[in-house]
Amino acid sequence: MSLVTFIMSESDISKDRHGSVQEAAEQACKQLADSGYKGEFKLVPFRFTGVGKKYRSEYIDYTQFILKQADVQITIKCEYGDVKSISGITKNS
Repeated sequence: MSLVTFIMSESDISKDRHGSVQEAAEQACKQLADSGYKGEFKLVPFRFTGVGKKYRSEYIDYTQFILKQADVQITIKCEYGDVKSISGITKNS
């Protein structure tokens, strides 16, 4: 089995307070490895900005993110650190 890992920016790690995006990414990497992928993927979270004067900072979406590697783009939907669906994955042997 090939090793699949992900990288995530320090800024995004600090916004992933409960680590649920990282947990889901680890699960997704295991599934990618099972499908024949290898190497390092960049984790690209979906972002949004809070509403109102008090909440103007940027947040990351805990329910979906993208793993990118060259021309491969995998979309992961998750909930509380568990992967619910992965789209864009093909058997890569």
